[in-house]
Amino acid sequence: IPRLNYGSDGCPSLLLEPQRSNLVKFSEQLNNAAWGKTNVSVTANSVTSPDGYLNADSLQISASTEPRIRQTTTQTGSTAFTFSCFAKKGNVDFLILRNIAVNNAAGSRAWFNLNTGVVGTVNAGLTASMVSYGNGWYRCVISGTTDASPTNLVDISLSSADGSISGSAIGSNIYIYGAQLEQGSYATSLIPTLSTSVTRVTD
Repeated sequence: IPRLNYGSDGCPSLLLEPQRSNLVKFSEQLNNAAWGKTNVSVTANSVTSPDGYLNADSLQISASTEPRIRQTTTQTGSTAFTFSCFAKKGNVDFLILRNIAVNNAAGSRAWFNLNTGVVGTVNAGLTASMVSYGNGWYRCVISGTTDASPTNLVDISLSSADGSISGSAIGSNIYIYGAQLEQGSYATSLIPTLSTSVTRVTD
């Protein structure tokens, strides 16, 4: 069955994508233990996600110092990888995505303003973009080439301001859905995962 992609004019076109694997586990269940929590708590199924179901999670700050969730990944050295997720503002404006495998010495982070829909600071070695999916949701994306001997960790963090790694008030939050890490220089459509990575074959 062909997959269709709908543009802003409402007309469908064929969605044809290369083979990709989502390397993060529990891509839609950020409360799972596969995601380590630092100064943040996760409440599952808190709000309707871009797919129309009540399955997006709330990330709530429990202490202001770099509130984040983190997962250990497997990434090849000196290779292009893309990390992405869908995010919606709660009462925190900024999302941070970090792929520590990319230029760790320079920070490996990008900031996304969920209030304005504008990309903020982007550390060296990364490119970043965000696309509106309606109802306050954005897909936030970072891409870059990994270090020769990469540190295989990815983070999703909350921030009080562009360029800052500190959170806002305790209890404040953002909403997250559909994390994805894939080998390649751009993001493809979401590949849901549970306890293992999942591969989507070439269309």
